[in-house]
Amino acid sequence: MVPTGELTVLHLSGQRIHSDIRKYMLACGAQAGARVVHVYCWENVIITFQGETRATHGTMASPATLLRDVVACLGRVPDVVLTGLGGGGH
Repeated sequence: MVPTGELTVLHLSGQRIHSDIRKYMLACGAQAGARVVHVYCWENVIITFQGETRATHGTMASPATLLRDVVACLGRVPDVVLTGLGGGGH
């Protein structure tokens, strides 16, 4: 379980973590002690925790399955949810 007071961040994006400019913001959060999950949502759903891929699912994966994987990484539901699904690059 995540200690009380430790920030947890979930970022939903239409870009993979290595090509998403927000990776720098997420890395800063992780360096400051936050637990950070990036979820890529396009042809697959790829869950990345602290820069490492933790799970890959097809686009028809159930929301319950995805939430279970996110909570497994973060230790609880996220405190902060950032979205970047505007599809500007797609």
